Amino acid sequence: MLQNLHHKFILLEEERTELFTKLEKLDGRILNYKPAADKWSIVQIVFHLVKTEKLVVISINRELKNIDTSKKLGMKERLSALLLNTALKTNFKFKAPEIVRNVPVEYDINELITKWITVRNNLKQALEKLNSDSINKFVFEHPYSGKLDAVQTLNFLHNHFNHHLKQIEKISTEC
Repeated sequence: MLQNLHHKFILLEEERTELFTKLEKLDGRILNYKPAADKWSIVQIVFHLVKTEKLVVISINRELKNIDTSKKLGMKERLSALLLNTALKTNFKFKAPEIVRNVPVEYDINELITKWITVRNNLKQALEKLNSDSINKFVFEHPYSGKLDAVQTLNFLHNHFNHHLKQIEKISTEC
């Protein structure tokens, strides 16, 4: 894996394993507690994170098939990616894109953890297929901000995770 991707991937892994450590300490009541009828529980947030990452992996694998003929992203896409990642760092509340909005009422946290490990391994395998010629090419299209390259996609996953981590921490301290 290219060095700049590897560094960002390791950060994602550290964040995920740290979250797993926190989740192991919480009982089912806290994991499934919804702070309001229109808010997600911790399990639902984790489901959303896993589903989002799974869709990213599917997109990367699909785009890898044509990566040699794909063009590098330009300034417009870089600006859109910057705005997306800046927005995720704020406390601004977003409505999740429709494709990742639906989450089950309840879900087994251990099954989610297992799924996430699989999805993360799939992400690693996809990223390992990228080379220095393809790193700045389109691999994922965010429903709101548009086309992202591999580095921008990993930045998105990092900021998306931390955006939701704040919600998880707030819920776990409310109970």
